[in-house]
Amino acid sequence: MKTYRYLILTLMGFLSILAACAPRAEEPPGELVNTRWELLSFNTQNDDGEIEETTVLAGTTVTLQFLEDQATGEGGCNTFRANYQVDDGQITFQELVTTEIACVNGVMPQEQRYYDALIAAEQYEISGDQLTIRYNGGDNFLKFIRAEETQEKESQTGLRQTNLHS
Repeated sequence: MKTYRYLILTLMGFLSILAACAPRAEEPPGELVNTRWELLSFNTQNDDGEIEETTVLAGTTVTLQFLEDQATGEGGCNTFRANYQVDDGQITFQELVTTEIACVNGVMPQEQRYYDALIAAEQYEISGDQLTIRYNGGDNFLKFIRAEETQEKESQTGLRQTNLHS
């Protein structure tokens, strides 16, 4: 009887050691990882110095996709990628690199404002299917809608399809 008890205790000890040495499950991915967003609007300062909300130019698609260690997307004409970091509602983008295709119909200024805003990003908030990124001291913002939601709604209404590049 003592031999069985000794064997069971030894086996339990061995299993405890194995469990302690087993690799830990990775932390669940952050709330932004593997999400895609389409820019709806941003605010800008007009010629009079007043802040106004501006929608994305008709016919352009401005996107933001978060991967494990990079953000990618479209600026309306060119594509981009950047490194990003998030921590407790704070967000920063670094080393933003874009393609350099010449754009027409006022897309270039919109695209440059978008890239500048990403580089100046400080905070983010997700509320339902909306993402808001604040920059320049929190006074300015980019407003996005989850791209999958956009695609679903547009396919139901027969309007423009959003095609995101990975």
